[in-house]
Amino acid sequence: MTASLHGDQIRQIVQHHLGPTEVGSDVQTELTRDIGVLFSTSYPDRILRRPEVEQMTGLSRSEIYRRIALGVFPKARKLGSNAVGWLLSEIQAYIAGLEVAA
Repeated sequence: MTASLHGDQIRQIVQHHLGPTEVGSDVQTELTRDIGVLFSTSYPDRILRRPEVEQMTGLSRSEIYRRIALGVFPKARKLGSNAVGWLLSEIQAYIAGLEVAA
């Protein structure tokens, strides 16, 4: 199984190195995004099933599909007649692109 960093873990690493005065800054947002992209390209991609996508993003099933319909969440890939999955790299990029809460 491939190791992965979650968005919150990436933000914590960035906050640790930048310090509390710069939390929420544009620099922090850019570093968080860059680290997420760098990490996702450092390991082989794999397919995630919906429960793992829900766990990684903190989103419910209905919210994932709502965001897909809005065009702001990666589309699922068809794996079979009744199965879909998402690429780990696309979910990591989505998480890394989220704004940091104030």
